[in-house]
Amino acid sequence: MDDPANRFETEYQVVYRRKKVLEELKRYQHDTILEVGCGLDSYVNYITEFKKAVVVEPSPKFAEKAKNDLDKNERVTVICSTLEKAVKMLEHQTFDFIIVSGLLNEIEEPVDFLKSIKRLCKNGHTVIHVNVANADFVHRLWAVEMGLIKSQCEASERNKKFQQITVFRIESLKQTILESAEEGAIEILDMGSYFLKPFSHKQMMQCIEQGILTETLIDGLDKMVKYFPEYGSEIYINYRIR
Repeated sequence: MDDPANRFETEYQVVYRRKKVLEELKRYQHDTILEVGCGLDSYVNYITEFKKAVVVEPSPKFAEKAKNDLDKNERVTVICSTLEKAVKMLEHQTFDFIIVSGLLNEIEEPVDFLKSIKRLCKNGHTVIHVNVANADFVHRLWAVEMGLIKSQCEASERNKKFQQITVFRIESLKQTILESAEEGAIEILDMGSYFLKPFSHKQMMQCIEQGILTETLIDGLDKMVKYFPEYGSEIYINYRIR
């Protein structure tokens, strides 16, 4: 039987992450889109209004799936490469909106990674959307108070399993972004969190299977984040280079 934690990630967490990305995308001009690290299901599969999109994915397996999913869309180019290498191929292009979703916490040098993205931005115009798991989400804070972890920034077993090197709080994510450009060169447009999740992935899935949590209740948790803006399960920042 599939791991309940993995099932919750693919059946629920991914859905609310995608919902947030698409909501933010609609707020800004996005004729040209760059998605960095598409995983198993590119966001471009869910976007219709754009002129050109480029998907950069280092995993051959994921890149191949994106190509198969999007092969009939002539507006989309899929590049199987790390971002750093892809930048050399794309450096004469700029994008309106760049998506870096669920990725930055897996990068050993996140500041350098964001510096590479800066080369594909039109200053004062391009919007970069970054989202990552939140160190301050309710389940982690609860674990601290129970003595299960010493700090909410301590890597969990799930973090280690999926090679998530850094656990960000909203302020540390903001600081990482600010360090990727010269002082004063970053304009933070929006930041916050989404999908309030009181339990671990595994526990959430068990509650769903036992009928304790319904689809309506889960959707309500996402809406509840407006009362607890810093404590959703994931955080995001939209910013641009001045």
